[in-house]
Amino acid sequence: MPFNYWLHLFAGSIEPELRHIRAICEKRGIAIDVGANVGMFSYRMARIFSKVYAFEINEGVAADLIAYKSNKIEIVHSGLSSEDRDMILYTPVLKGVPLDGWASLLPGNCPDTQEHITKKVHVRPLDSFSLKDVSFVKIDVEGHELEVLRGAVETISASRPVILVEIKDRNLEQVFGFFKAISYEEISLQGLCGIEGARENHIFAPCNKTD
Repeated sequence: MPFNYWLHLFAGSIEPELRHIRAICEKRGIAIDVGANVGMFSYRMARIFSKVYAFEINEGVAADLIAYKSNKIEIVHSGLSSEDRDMILYTPVLKGVPLDGWASLLPGNCPDTQEHITKKVHVRPLDSFSLKDVSFVKIDVEGHELEVLRGAVETISASRPVILVEIKDRNLEQVFGFFKAISYEEISLQGLCGIEGARENHIFAPCNKTD
């Protein structure tokens, strides 16, 4: 993982938000990585926060993170949603190659193919884990972000963390409505450190954090 992280860092292929987590969030409690994938965010977060809970339902993409064996990262092979239930994980297949990084709880996530491998998985609300002192949450779940947030209301209410979430265009209105209802507002990476953020990435903080 360190090699892959630094390789991507020096190649300039790391998301701007990943580079500037320290500026995004001042607190140093627990961090939650929802949709950890290969663990790029988890690795960086483990260098900043006291503990990282890395949620990745697709074990096929978590090999690097598992091999890293950090005592600050707890890998949770569970999907997150608004309720405890079984769902189908869709992994797109392009020219015979599974695209694990595009795996989603929603079909048709990859615009380049409609072929999928399907797998029955179990999901549960983040609130069911009863995590305390949460400072930062990153969510990248390929279109399932609103359901993840709905299952995290108690955690958000108790800790009031800064939240970085990748939002698909079709979900923008509903996700912004969710944050408005809990007295959160968007803050820009440009405003924090003069760097333009990734197009689909949005940072939200409690309203009093930006007063």
